[in-house]
Amino acid sequence: MSSHVLASGRFHRGRVTARGEAEDEPLVGVAVLLQGTARGTTTNAKGHFLISEVSPGMYTIIFSMVGYRRETRLDVLVERERKSS
Repeated sequence: MSSHVLASGRFHRGRVTARGEAEDEPLVGVAVLLQGTARGTTTNAKGHFLISEVSPGMYTIIFSMVGYRRETRLDVLVERERKSS
């Protein structure tokens, strides 16, 4: 399992794909959880996920799915959204 995460403003979004023989194929139905919160979601048909209403701070994101090894991303920073001028 491989994950690409973008953290910005008040949301997390990203994509989860397979490794190995099916490398870069999207994984559907992966549980994506922000450790220590009640926030989480599952990936869609294209392997994408979005978690909204996330307060600024450092998070650990946990990805899990039956048949795959659990993956953890440490120190994902969510900052306040900056307005461009």
